[in-house]
Amino acid sequence: MAVSPRSDAVLSVSEFRGTALNSLSLRSAVTYENGKPVIEKQYDTAGVLNSQAEYVYTDKDLLSEITGRDKAGNGIWKYSYAYDDAGRFIIEVSFDGGGKKEWEKNVSYGASGFPEKEITYNADGTVNVKQLSVYDTAGHLLEQKRLYPDDRLLKRTVYTYSSDGILLSEAHYDGNGLYETVGYTYEEGLLKKVTTAGADGTVKNFTLKTYNKNGQLTVEELYGSDSIKKNRTEYAYDSRGSRIYQKDSTGQYILWEIAYKN
Repeated sequence: MAVSPRSDAVLSVSEFRGTALNSLSLRSAVTYENGKPVIEKQYDTAGVLNSQAEYVYTDKDLLSEITGRDKAGNGIWKYSYAYDDAGRFIIEVSFDGGGKKEWEKNVSYGASGFPEKEITYNADGTVNVKQLSVYDTAGHLLEQKRLYPDDRLLKRTVYTYSSDGILLSEAHYDGNGLYETVGYTYEEGLLKKVTTAGADGTVKNFTLKTYNKNGQLTVEELYGSDSIKKNRTEYAYDSRGSRIYQKDSTGQYILWEIAYKN
């Protein structure tokens, strides 16, 4: 699985997990160059190397390939990427460890410059799934449909925004019609509440978010339809703003050790 780019100052990120702070296990370690991952190692619960992913980039600094290897160094999967002359992602291909194609995704862009159509093909070239996207003139995603090969609806999501472009809600549909809505509530520009409801408006669950003075998320609390708290997750950050600590109400910890250039 691809990891996110980081500041050019980041050299590496190691992730530790467990239920006691004094006995956490190393689960992953990512090495970065120029803010982009080059090697991502995954470890088992005993801290033993299990697999790794290697990232390769083009001379324009665009992701070209990700290769997964087992602990012996044998290739077990690969993704390759292609771009148009404007540097926009247009093709992703998945291969198994023997180099056999598993599937291919093609992306096409509209006159607005936004991705409007994605088609995923099976190894034999037949269509697996389609995705169509519609945007407004400001580039906000208004509607996204996922379709079966015969164009039957798999899922449709409709997005609404405030007058200043802030996402307010999502409406989720399947072949039978509306089945779920998601609403977003903000305070002082920060997302404070996410509410998921059924088609009849009955609340399924909601999440409350708390931030520190720097606008960083510090607490998330999930409540059920009965308004009883189901989970609480706490976060902390280092002086550079990177998340380094997470704990949930089940007692699971995640710690990140980040090495910087200076």
